[in-house]
Amino acid sequence: MAIGHSHHYSWPGPLQTIKKMKKIILLLLLIIQFGMYNLNAQINIQLPDTFTTYQIPRSIKGENNGARASVNYLNNNSHLVEYPKLKLGTLRFPGGSFANSYNWKKELSNSSKFNFKNAIHFAQLMEVEINYMLNYGNTTAHEAAELVRICNSTDAYYQNFRNTYFGVTSPINIRKWELGNELAAKWEWHFSWLSGGQNTVIHYQSGDSLYFPRTITDSLHYFGGEIWRKGWVIMAGDGMDILNSNLGTIKRIANNNTDTSIINVEFGPIHQDSVIVWAVDSVLSSSLISSLTQQDFYDLMAQPQFLLDTNQYEILGDSAVKVYTNTPLNTDNLILVEYKTKHPGAFEIRDSMMLADPTIEIGYCIDFRKNLLGSPAFDARLIQSPPRFVISHPYNNNTDLALNNGYYSEILYIAEKKAKVEFADDQLEYDSIVSAMGISSPIGIGLTEWNIRLCGEGNCDSSYNGILGGLYTANFYTQFYEAMQQNIVDLRVSNHFAGVAEGYNLIHMFHYYSNLDTTFTTAQSHATRIMNNALDGNLIDIDTTSITGNPNISILDSDNSGGYTNILSKAVKIHQSIDSINNTFNVLLLNQDDEYGYSINLTTPFSWLSDTVFIEKLTGELTSDVYNISLDTILISNNQFTVNIDSFSLTSLKIHYNNIISSSSEYILDENYFTIYPNPANNLLHINSIRTEKYSIRIYSTLGRLIKHISDIDNNNYSLPINNLKSGVYIVQIYSNKHLIGSRKLIIE
Repeated sequence: MAIGHSHHYSWPGPLQTIKKMKKIILLLLLIIQFGMYNLNAQINIQLPDTFTTYQIPRSIKGENNGARASVNYLNNNSHLVEYPKLKLGTLRFPGGSFANSYNWKKELSNSSKFNFKNAIHFAQLMEVEINYMLNYGNTTAHEAAELVRICNSTDAYYQNFRNTYFGVTSPINIRKWELGNELAAKWEWHFSWLSGGQNTVIHYQSGDSLYFPRTITDSLHYFGGEIWRKGWVIMAGDGMDILNSNLGTIKRIANNNTDTSIINVEFGPIHQDSVIVWAVDSVLSSSLISSLTQQDFYDLMAQPQFLLDTNQYEILGDSAVKVYTNTPLNTDNLILVEYKTKHPGAFEIRDSMMLADPTIEIGYCIDFRKNLLGSPAFDARLIQSPPRFVISHPYNNNTDLALNNGYYSEILYIAEKKAKVEFADDQLEYDSIVSAMGISSPIGIGLTEWNIRLCGEGNCDSSYNGILGGLYTANFYTQFYEAMQQNIVDLRVSNHFAGVAEGYNLIHMFHYYSNLDTTFTTAQSHATRIMNNALDGNLIDIDTTSITGNPNISILDSDNSGGYTNILSKAVKIHQSIDSINNTFNVLLLNQDDEYGYSINLTTPFSWLSDTVFIEKLTGELTSDVYNISLDTILISNNQFTVNIDSFSLTSLKIHYNNIISSSSEYILDENYFTIYPNPANNLLHINSIRTEKYSIRIYSTLGRLIKHISDIDNNNYSLPINNLKSGVYIVQIYSNKHLIGSRKLIIE
């Protein structure tokens, strides 16, 4: 017996092309001819009578909302209604690269933007925590520490500060802090006193340049130091233009009658005896400037006749220069100020912030393993000033190729590979560094921006905003939830990019229309809502023997040699959770098979006295942004029921029960429960356990396939032959009474 209804959604935008319509018609014909479901694949799930739950940290259920956004994006009624449904835990603020030089105090006067005050009030209203991205590009160690105190201190002095700045007195309690954004990924000198990236040259006058490789910029990032803001760099970052790609500060005279010749330097402090000022008294219109190459523009400004003597300018404090030219400057003349500056590094800023509040967690935005680790000076300082996490932004670069060739399942698998392979490998390396160097605290991972694809304004295929983007978002979240549950990744913070934006930008949870003052949901927001509501903040440790018939599908995966290989991955990703408030046992089914749907047979324990299943499905068209949400309710007969799930879909099952379900306490993996050695291993693995009762050992591949299962072990010092296992990475788990009590990552050589 079933009752239900559905809603059909299409992204409001241009009509789909005839080419895409032909693809859709062809897909429908194939479905009619061959059928939607793989009738030979009956997946059977026996739900558990007893189980162990793992609490999902709120800090890994986050999203980004940038300070440059209009406050209307977030505070309109539709968004205030939809946002809480996502059950998110964190909000990253103030945003991406521009935030490297974000002045939160100055922006408080701009109430039309999502400034810090507005962000605090929104976060408190939505009951989410703020993950703060610090303006590494122009802050000092003292300013950083003072911001921590303003946000977190209970002292009356800072209560008054909060009341003055934000209209609140209670501590904001920001626990997760980032020092900078993508400073090694982009050559963005217009946002920071220092930048790194793929480019390595600072240019001066024609024929003169400075080689400035990552080895130098990475060291300066961590240790700080002196640098000349002089010359120009290639426009390789977001928002760079021919003016701000000059490392010095340029001021165009807007009006010779009213304009002052005071130049505020953004990336000071200025060294008093290390300033060069050029006053270009030629008319440089916007059209003329735009017609020049970067080299020609700099050569024009840096001509000897434009160089001022030291008596023609005055340094005001440590961040401004006042110019006195012999003849008044006119409209469209230029002043260029080049200067030496000195800034603190990430180590010094981190130490000051930790002194302000030792309970916070700080992440470094530059991975130190390649260019710095092994240097005696760096290693010594890393031991003294370690991060709690290292930041990464795992956007995908190769999804367009897969999309154009119809490899939809492969795109979803990327999220699993990142969680269970790539970042699991990174975590193992960080763990090894911590152990080898004797660092006092663990180093985890922070994924403060991620999505299926980094899309600019309208430059992505609309499929990314449909079921493909929705399923990728849900799979990314859940794969990392599982990686945390299995203790193979220490994920400290995770923020989807991004929350809400205006226009046809394809990578946001919500889209805002100013003419309607309304926010529209997307497949990504619906997938997040369905997923987080189904999992309800916890994951149940699933006994893999309770699931049968879940087939492996072939995935074409890129390998380290630049080629491709076929691997196997479970067609349906199955997650379980308990909602003791609403008396539902929840099952989330993510079908990554882009060809077949499946029939799912579920059996509930008799003791539950279960009666009803509430079903929600997210489906859609693979080749467009059209998606569909359907709701249904079925009655349970004889403790069994069957649900058919579509190919490439997300399904939530909420099974209502009448009897109290007892679960064990939420476990916390204890490093002392068991140890394994050697690691890496090749022939024999030794397992030492402090458990007194019998236990079992399970060895899984990183894709979740059970490789070995040894039960009823009563020997605290057990030796396991592994010479028949292939070289690679595996997960070793110890179970007692069917409850997971520990998990370790194992490398077999």
